[in-house]
Amino acid sequence: MTNNTKWKTVPFWISPTCVAADMTGGGYWKVTWHHDFKEEPVILFSEIREDGYEVRKIQEYRDGHLLHKDGTDETAEIGLSEIPVGRIEDVAAQSEFSAFVISKADFESMWNCAARHGDG
Repeated sequence: MTNNTKWKTVPFWISPTCVAADMTGGGYWKVTWHHDFKEEPVILFSEIREDGYEVRKIQEYRDGHLLHKDGTDETAEIGLSEIPVGRIEDVAAQSEFSAFVISKADFESMWNCAARHGDG
């Protein structure tokens, strides 16, 4: 999916089969989206609650600019998923994505950078 209005509500990597009973268990993800769309993010960082819902998100774009959101003041460019994100294995299994679990420290470092230098 590449439509911003659609993935604002549901992350573009989620297919109906990804939303399964065995959710993520919480944690921090880095997802690289392999594409040629100029206006779309290429790297996404997500903090995910134990129930599979995003708490905070950072989007990094090809030109290096960052957007970040924590559920307040969502825009057409960035917002948290309204459904659980599913399992990272399901995301990683899709050829257009590389998905990794990252540490809280790594996520916080990116969050702080986005807060200082980002537009979100």
